[in-house]
Amino acid sequence: NTDNASVAGVTLDLGSCRFLEVYDPGVVASPTVDEGGQYAFGRQAEVGKGNVARLAMALRGLVSMEEICEAVQPYFGIYEQEALRLYRRKLGLVMEHPEDAELVQGLLRALAAQVVDYPSFFRDLAGFPGHLSPQEKAHKAAPFEPPSPTLQQWLE
Repeated sequence: NTDNASVAGVTLDLGSCRFLEVYDPGVVASPTVDEGGQYAFGRQAEVGKGNVARLAMALRGLVSMEEICEAVQPYFGIYEQEALRLYRRKLGLVMEHPEDAELVQGLLRALAAQVVDYPSFFRDLAGFPGHLSPQEKAHKAAPFEPPSPTLQQWLE
């Protein structure tokens, strides 16, 4: 969130709410502070852009508004590219394919529908042998039972 971002773009939030256990894009780390969900997990890109805009506005005496707008405008595209790169890495996708973004979004929908432990899912996924059928993969890796139809479809 805004008060925990550094100029380098890293988080400085070292509180007890910094980890996402069950995947839920609407989860708020501090519901007593953020009742409206402004800093929900799924809004990280928006919050980051807001942080960049606030930094840019602090520099407005040094640069023009046109330069500020030019600097902030590509933020979402850069964020989405980096997020996709990181998910490709988490999923072990070596080659880039045009459908990778939809594959990741489908996975995130499945994780949310299944109420899955986010870190455990990726640890378990890393141990998948490539020769298993989709049904065997769903039963082997799932830290939950039975797999939801959404997750089963994604694994296939």
